[in-house]
Formats: sequence, C-alpha cells, structure tokens
Amino acid sequence: DYKAKQAPWPKVAKNLASFANANGGTVVVGVPEEDGHPKEPQNIKNPHSIADEIFNTISSCVSPIITPERTIEEIEGRTILGLTVNKSERLHSVTLNTDQPVFPIRHGPQTRYLSGEEVSQRLQAAQSKESIEEDEKELLRLPDESLEDQTDAYFIEAPDGHISDICLFSNIYHPEHPERI
Repeated sequence: DYKAKQAPWPKVAKNLASFANANGGTVVVGVPEEDGHPKEPQNIKNPHSIADEIFNTISSCVSPIITPERTIEEIEGRTILGLTVNKSERLHSVTLNTDQPVFPIRHGPQTRYLSGEEVSQRLQAAQSKESIEEDEKELLRLPDESLEDQTDAYFIEAPDGHISDICLFSNIYHPEHPERI
C-alpha cells in the first residue's frame, strides 16, 4: 500500500493492522497513490521521526499492538519509509473515530472490516489451536523404580525439558517418622 508523506497516521495504523490480520504486507510512506498505482516518490526529511509518530499512533489505537519492521530507502534521490508487518496469529482491532474497536482485514487492494461472526470464528480457531498446543506439551514420565512402592505413574510438565525445574512427585507428602527440629 502506498501513502503520501502527509497521510493521516491513524489510516496508516489501520492499514498495518489489516495486513497483520490477513497475510502481512507493507505500507510505503512517501509515495502517493493514484488509482491504485504509485506516483513519483516524495522526499521524507526525517523518516525516523515519521516512523516514531506512526508507532505512537499504533500504540494508541491498535490492540494488541503491532510492531512493524521499518526500512528506509532512497529512490531517485528521495527518502521513503517502508513499514512491514507479517501475518499475525492474534486478531488486531483498531479504535479510530468511535470508542468501538473494529477489526480490519486486507483483501487485495481493499480493506474491509470483519463481521461479528468472522471475529467469533477467528477467536474460536485461535482457542482451538491453543488447546491443541497445550495437549502437545512435552511431559516427562518418572521411571517406575523411582516411585518405589507407588503404583501410580506421575506425569509432570517439563517447561524447558530440565528435570531440575520439576519438584513435584506426589500431591501430598507424608513422612513416616516426622521429627521436630
């Protein structure tokens, strides 16, 4: 997507969120667009300052926040700014003129808003994926000989695969001969 160097930053933030909600994409600031085609590049005098302004706008109106990758290019002696986002696993909303968040998505050259049903479907799909990932976490099984006379096998989660992170061997510890110290 192409934007003039004086484009409204909330619109740029909305376009970046729509790319993140779709398949990713790039907004090029400093190249105006006419009828879907880029025009001659403009010169951005301070691209880092412009990028910071856009990032501040994103942090105030996009949730969860996206962090585009910035690239500064020189074309025909003129500096332009590229902001790229990848497809996100999360669904991003934008709050612009109203207090109601909207969920933009990019389809080709057009940005549209997801309906309530589409938002619901995406959230359910994300929850299902999280559930599957939770089920696939690596579990360690303690060897039977370490359980002595207990017949139950205990399975415990190994966050980093290190046994030193694990201290649970049973729900309750009952010492045979307690001593007061």
